[in-house]
Amino acid sequence: AMIPSPVIGAVVAVAVLGLLGISELREILAQSRYEFGIGIGCLLGVLIFGPLGGLFLAFVLALINLARRAAQPEIDVLVASADPNAMPAPLVRGAPAAQVVVIRFAAPLFFANGTILTDQVTQVLADTPTLRGVVIDAEAITDIDVTGAEALREVEKMLRAAGIAIAIARLRPGLRTRLASFALLSEVPVFETNRAALITLSSVS
Repeated sequence: AMIPSPVIGAVVAVAVLGLLGISELREILAQSRYEFGIGIGCLLGVLIFGPLGGLFLAFVLALINLARRAAQPEIDVLVASADPNAMPAPLVRGAPAAQVVVIRFAAPLFFANGTILTDQVTQVLADTPTLRGVVIDAEAITDIDVTGAEALREVEKMLRAAGIAIAIARLRPGLRTRLASFALLSEVPVFETNRAALITLSSVS
């Protein structure tokens, strides 16, 4: 006897629902609404454009998500601690005046976030009238493009115009080569640690 079409449809529907990963999507929704949206977009892409089209859409959405995260990096502004053996502490508004600060930029420096660095330096200059030196902690800067190099060059010009010394600390070897190719290390001292840079710039200031 032939199996009725509704029965076949029900079997296929149950199988497809298992493949959709509904429980996994619920877990993603509880953890990140943005990534849940990417998952739903990929699901719709497969249904509308087929497997290859959905895979391409997933790739594009993942790149957009990566660029979005890199375009909003964490930036810490630190000052030397009173304890010479302690790590630099966060700069807090209303705290004692700081003469040298460390700016830690936690992302590759490229076209999507270059202005964030310049804006942060501008804000530090406005908030710290006693400032005499700035250390760029480059440990988390794994790469830099032409626009990022222009942003760093703008920071250097801004600080020198204000009579403020600039230094770079914890520079990765690969990034050192990139910065040299952009002619960004010719007049900027480089230090192995933030503490060494803070001590040197504090003595100069």
